[in-house]
Amino acid sequence: MLKKFIFILMISIFMIGVCGIALAADTTYTATSEINGVTVNWSYELNSSNQIEELICTNPTELNGNLTLPSTLDGKTIISLGDNAFKSATAITSVEIPSSIKEIGLWAFSGCTSLSTVDLGSVEKLSDRAFEDCTALTNIKIPKTLTIDASGAPFLGCTNLTKIELEEGMTVIPNYLCAKTPITEITIPSSVKEIGLWAFSGCTSLSTVDLGSVEKLSDRSFEDCTALTSIKIPKTLTIDASGAPFLGCTNLTKIELEEGMTVIPNYLCAETPITEITIPNSVTEIGMWAFKSCDSLEKITILDNVTKMEGYESSNQDLVFQDHNPDLTIYCYRDSMAAQYAIKYNIKYEYLSKPADEGQTGENNDEENNTYNNNNSRNEITSNANRNTTNKDNTVATGKLPYAGTGSKIIGIIIVSIIILAVVSYKRYNMYKGI
Repeated sequence: MLKKFIFILMISIFMIGVCGIALAADTTYTATSEINGVTVNWSYELNSSNQIEELICTNPTELNGNLTLPSTLDGKTIISLGDNAFKSATAITSVEIPSSIKEIGLWAFSGCTSLSTVDLGSVEKLSDRAFEDCTALTNIKIPKTLTIDASGAPFLGCTNLTKIELEEGMTVIPNYLCAKTPITEITIPSSVKEIGLWAFSGCTSLSTVDLGSVEKLSDRSFEDCTALTSIKIPKTLTIDASGAPFLGCTNLTKIELEEGMTVIPNYLCAETPITEITIPNSVTEIGMWAFKSCDSLEKITILDNVTKMEGYESSNQDLVFQDHNPDLTIYCYRDSMAAQYAIKYNIKYEYLSKPADEGQTGENNDEENNTYNNNNSRNEITSNANRNTTNKDNTVATGKLPYAGTGSKIIGIIIVSIIILAVVSYKRYNMYKGI
């Protein structure tokens, strides 16, 4: 009986402790401080380390001018701003975030329409729509400490935010970071190795991108960047993404692959309106649904440095050029991987002449330039030589020398001239020898 009582007592104490912790976590505290002569009313919560979380200003419309947030309240360190922390504080013109604050909550500065200057300090996370509709904001610098993905565009509705600077030292551009902003150009620091999902999605004014030394472009990184007409892909890009990074870039007609690239990752150029592309000599592998649904792609040059094309050994489906333009032509060398791939998947191709074969005439040269057209049967091969409107007859007639060319004519003229000169000299000699 005593053991049962002790057991029940221990369970009760445990449950009271759990409830106490839960109640403590939900407890909201209040405090006041003064900023620019205005008494600011605060509410916040405490974490297990007695640090202030979810700090919220309860009278934001009374604030004005330059806002420097405190790093402590009641002797406790502030580590995060809560949802709607300063929403609709329409009279503040600048805000400075202390380095102690690591997270900015949902809609924290939403609707702060006079806010033109923001110092993000050492923030690590910007939540969805944190600065929504801050229409006076024209530029902002993103600190290298920002690494945690948010759930959506933090600068949605910032209609004048034309410049976003990414601090050198940043390694990952988080999901959605610059999405749906009117930026016109972006330079990716050399320290950045990965660009997250939808990082620049919907940046419809973005026309210039320097990708730095990025190694991975995630799915839809630049989705719907309709002002983007060309982009250079750095040789450092090697990691496959999960989908088309340039989906919806309806004017992206030119993609340049940097010499030195060895692998073209999956999906890299998928769903783009490029019309032609040359694979660098350094590339050995095309992953890469790389050119999936490139409806406008009509010409691609792939030399015999490419020894692997995704799906050739394992699939009966064209994975590299899936859903390609019916007029797509692969320019390649005979017996190369590209040629074999084109033949297997019934893609048009045209053989290129290797430098060692240049200048050859006759049958061998014709074979090197044969074109296969998948609209005809596999036996219908058109020779480039047959496309000529006039053909030179090099047949050697019996008893005659073959056509010798212009050089032979000159030599003949010289010989005849020498003979004539000799005859004339001999006659003159006979005329004057008796004198």
